Amino acid sequence: MLLAERVVYCTDNCGEAVFDKLLCAELRRRGSHVTIVVKERPMLNDVTMQEAKSLHLDEAADAVYHAGGGAQLGLHPDVYPLEVVSAMRDATLIIAKGLANYESLTEYEGLPPVAYLMTVKCEPVARHVEAEKGDLIAVLRYQ
Repeated sequence: MLLAERVVYCTDNCGEAVFDKLLCAELRRRGSHVTIVVKERPMLNDVTMQEAKSLHLDEAADAVYHAGGGAQLGLHPDVYPLEVVSAMRDATLIIAKGLANYESLTEYEGLPPVAYLMTVKCEPVARHVEAEKGDLIAVLRYQ
């Protein structure tokens, strides 16, 4: 079984959505089933269904859903809609973009492997991921 057989891709800010689309399209081209999860409502400049539709993120994914919970920092599995719960349960890899997603998802147990893509913005996180403040990192965590 490939680690990336069933990917749930959790977006962050709108400024990176074109990169997100390209990466998701490449994952699908290589055989992954890709589900993109956006925010229900924006917290700061997060990608929502409105941006997902205008950027045609559905062209790069098998499904696009919102994470529920309204406008919140990070991801909170306890408020996911049923389709997101199902996608997360079946995922072989979660890709979570952004520091807030890192800070929130690391509080949950029982998740599949999570690849965090983020900028390290504070010293406590820098110590936790063994990086320097300001580094752009990708880190894989098995929870």
